[in-house]
Amino acid sequence: MLYNLEKKRLVKEFNQKWANKELYFCQSIYSELNLAYSMIRACCMCTMDPFTPPIFYKSENNDYSSLNLKQYFRQLNRIMTWNQSEKSVCSGCKFFKKGLVPNIEEEGNIKLLSINNFTVCNSNCIYCSCNVKAYDNSYKLLPIIKRFISYGLINSDTVVNWGGGEPLICSEFDSCANFFIKKKIKQNINSSGIKFSDLILYGMRNNLITVQISPDAGTPETYLRIKRQNGFDIVWENIKRYAQFPDKIVVKYIIFSMNSNEYDIRKFIAKCIESNIKKIVIDAEHNSSNGTFCKFGKIGEQELQMAILLKKLAQQNSIEYTLSHQWTNENIKIIEEA
Repeated sequence: MLYNLEKKRLVKEFNQKWANKELYFCQSIYSELNLAYSMIRACCMCTMDPFTPPIFYKSENNDYSSLNLKQYFRQLNRIMTWNQSEKSVCSGCKFFKKGLVPNIEEEGNIKLLSINNFTVCNSNCIYCSCNVKAYDNSYKLLPIIKRFISYGLINSDTVVNWGGGEPLICSEFDSCANFFIKKKIKQNINSSGIKFSDLILYGMRNNLITVQISPDAGTPETYLRIKRQNGFDIVWENIKRYAQFPDKIVVKYIIFSMNSNEYDIRKFIAKCIESNIKKIVIDAEHNSSNGTFCKFGKIGEQELQMAILLKKLAQQNSIEYTLSHQWTNENIKIIEEA
């Protein structure tokens, strides 16, 4: 009850200050939270340069016991204020634009909760920014999640997006995933696919979990060069097992210089057909598409042509495709119009 009264007051004061004004804004500021490794951020968008996503709350020694509604709204106020100045923390993001600021909601503010507070992983993708694959979760998730629910920040309309790292080997995955299932909160699991999970299968069966796996290759040789482990066959076998619920699994191909060849693209589609995959994401390696430092080279004509080929092969085989936000708007237009 006290939380409800406090939140109503904080929401009213916040909306009086910011709502219905023409300002620089992004909806993610209001509607997302990213539980990152050493801080809690507003989002996990990675299309900005040179800034990083705004920080909601940073603790000392990863102690989040003082995180409360006042802290949350204080940080929102700081972000909104910074974003109207030269100190903008969202500068450079393609989703950050001037527009009419909406009212912030009283209940279920957070539509997307991303969990990225662990880097432990059973793969070693060459493009991954997590250099240490042995770190488990850096702070306890469940107490924070329960607190967010008590504040009304997250509810059954929230979608939880597991990143990492590899969620299935995070020490809190089972307890948190089960908690979300009991609360009827939907989850999307970004998995390497190396380990199979009966819990994920249960969630898929009950329309509460989707899974996304990124083999990034159609052949074992290319997979090995990119992933730096030889799990190609087991990953595709696990994809096939999850695909008994074809509307709950997405397979992703992250295009960059190391896999932008016709042979891999055609083999990838053949593996999708063999595995009963109905949805794919055509992605672009982040730095190659958006960054200034590109050790793999920038996205060029070859990468665009392979994205176009992948799109056309998907269409020919009745596979639904999505282009990720990592592509520039210009390149999305080229791919879609080809």
